This record gives sequence, C-alpha cells and structure tokens, in this order.
Amino acid sequence: MDAGFAKWYASHRSELETWMKNTPKDSESPLHLKSFRIQRDTPGSLGTLYPTTGVAHARPAGNWVSITLKGPSTSPGTWSTRRTRSESDLVMDRKDIWIDFGFSGLTKWFGSPWAGEYTPLEIVVMAADWEESAYAPTLLDDAVTLLQSPLLTREIDILWCAAVGMRFAPDERWVDGRDWLGQIVDVCEERIRRDESRFDVLPPAPVCDPELRDAVLAEVRTLAPGLERATAGHPYRSVPEVVPALERLVTEVDPDLGFRLFLRVLKAYVIYITEVQHLRYRELGERFGYNEFVVDEGTLQVMPHAD
Repeated sequence: MDAGFAKWYASHRSELETWMKNTPKDSESPLHLKSFRIQRDTPGSLGTLYPTTGVAHARPAGNWVSITLKGPSTSPGTWSTRRTRSESDLVMDRKDIWIDFGFSGLTKWFGSPWAGEYTPLEIVVMAADWEESAYAPTLLDDAVTLLQSPLLTREIDILWCAAVGMRFAPDERWVDGRDWLGQIVDVCEERIRRDESRFDVLPPAPVCDPELRDAVLAEVRTLAPGLERATAGHPYRSVPEVVPALERLVTEVDPDLGFRLFLRVLKAYVIYITEVQHLRYRELGERFGYNEFVVDEGTLQVMPHAD
C-alpha cells in the first residue's frame, strides 16, 4: 500500500467500516468482498468514496482509483485492502468494452439497419443501458468533452453526420449538435445515477499526449484527399468539410475521440486503406487502450498488397 493511499484509507476507515457493516453480506462466501472507487480532483490528492458494483461503472479515463476491501464476514471490523488498479491503468478498462464505445460507438448504433425503428433518444437510452450501463460513462465523457469544446456547432453536426454516414442537411436535422449533446448527457447521467446516486459530472480528462495527437493527425492527413472525395462527393450522403472538422477535433479537443470518429467515417463511407495503415491503426488503438475490435470489427476495408 503506497503512502498516499495509506493516508487516504486512514482518514476514511471509519466511514468504510460503517458502510461495510450496513451492507448485506454474501451468505455463500466465507469472505466479504466489497468494492468502491475514489474520485480525485487532481492526481495524488485525497478523494471521495463512491461505492460501485464493479467494472461496468469504471470510467475509462480521469482520476479514478478502484479498491477492493476484503475481510471475514463474521468480523466486519477487520478489513484489509488491496489496490486493484491505479490511475495510470484506468484507460485499460476500455478493453472490457469489446465494441466501439462513447460518442463514436453511438454513431454506429445510428448506422444500424434497425435504427429507423426507434427515435434518436430511444437509441441513446438503449446505448446507455447496454451491459448494465457499461457504455454510459464513456458516452457521457465524450459528450461532455464535445459540449465544452471550442468546436462550432456546425463542426459537431458535420462529425456526427459523417460518422453515422448520413447526409449533412442542417435544415432537416431534428436538433442541432449542442442540443443533441445535452440530451445525451442527460440520458447518461440518469442511467449512471440509478447505480450511483452520488455521481456528479466532472470535466473530462482527455488524452493530451503530443505524440498520440500528432500520430492521429498524420493518419487523418494521409487520407485527406480520398476522405474529402468520399464524403463531400457522395451522391446520397454528402457531408462537407469533414477533414478540417476532424483535424480540429484531434488538435484542439481530444485525439482519442478524434481517432475513433476518424475510424467510423472510414467505415461509414467504405474508404479503403493499406495493410500498413491498418497495422498503424491497430497500434494506435493499443496505445489508447482500446479493445482490438474497436479499431476493426471486420468493417475496415483493407487493400491486400497495396503498399
């Protein structure tokens, strides 16, 4: 147990023991296992206790630490602790989500053949509820990131339409981009609070590694001419200015979200890539902590031996 966590635990031990005593015990196990999360305002600071039911509610990024307390169920005052994951490891929680997640993943839901059977808000509710709300924290983080970003509402609309694969027609949209993001935030907050009533929305902690930012930007620019032709020139699903919107998202907001939306646009418009590019995308996905199927679940179009 490191000194920082030991100090935190000492200051919260009474609260923890009270919580443990008042929580129903597992009658089938000789050990009483309970988990909680610490939310820290800044890395290394002391935090606030948030009970959790497991990895389904773990945030993919930000200052969260998950802890498991263990002790004999007959002696509720003798709990030991072990640190189950560190702040630097939390991005790996996304590997447990084996489909595209967050705002980029939501665009895939809207691109599904059955999407027309539901209202837009109903689809968001289904996404937020997926796998006992495993999806909701990532979707909330992305939506808040975009909502608080310097991107123009038009740019948000462009990114949404291009990732879904729908024609950009501002006069025909049911809601503008920022209003839409606000609705997504409301749905996710409501779903998360069903399990964590003390949950508060915090400013997201986007990935800001300059090397990752530059690597994603390079991939976008490598495909820029073909990307613009495929999106702006599509006969039925045309979307203008996709590359500038992606570049601004990557450089000024979040390269992680920018990379995932870039991949979604490639899939939505069936844009071919080389095997070398495909390998680079997989390597970037590893660096961002994605499950391998987030980068390619079989829908990226790879040209064999084209390098």
